[in-house]
Amino acid sequence: MVVGIFLATLIFYTNSYAIKNEVIVTPINFFDLYLPSLRSPLVYPGDFSYEEKLLYQYSLQYKINYYLAWRIINCESGWKQYAANNKSSADSYWQFLDSTWKSTMIRMELSSDINKFELPYSIQAGAWLLSHDGSRHWYQSQKCWKI
Repeated sequence: MVVGIFLATLIFYTNSYAIKNEVIVTPINFFDLYLPSLRSPLVYPGDFSYEEKLLYQYSLQYKINYYLAWRIINCESGWKQYAANNKSSADSYWQFLDSTWKSTMIRMELSSDINKFELPYSIQAGAWLLSHDGSRHWYQSQKCWKI
């Protein structure tokens, strides 16, 4: 009985985070909080870098799992904005191919001339694509990011 109450309290525990003077209250998943993947650190909004704050904001907006998105970026680029693959046109945080970047910009109804290194678009586009197409675009690196 005590364990059940403890778990219920943890599941409904909330954490607030301010983005551009807005307070966003989000539930914290018990398993992400107390059983994080070995590949993703346990981080709280106050510890976020600028890019991680953007990812957090877009994960709420597009209703994607922040920790999954974080792990994908970490595996694909190590959070390096100008990371590039020597064997293809893949680069930036999410390692977008040129063709995938252009088609994603069109699908998002943004200019296809936007540079894939440009913040916040480089973070937003990957979050948007993850929410619309799932993780299939990052299939090749799933051994690194999949729990």
